[in-house]
Amino acid sequence: MVYIRRMTAKTKVRACVQALKGVTAEAPVQIGDVILADMAETDVDIIATKEISEI
Repeated sequence: MVYIRRMTAKTKVRACVQALKGVTAEAPVQIGDVILADMAETDVDIIATKEISEI
């Protein structure tokens, strides 16, 4: 699960989707970790909202 700290303009949606395509996070992930910083140069960060311990 992720949280988007701030929304971006509708004109950047396609670029954001492309930026998210294929993004993965390796365990361990802590709540609040930045999964993707400055998504598509929008100054929007993708933040983890669930803790995932090592598998």
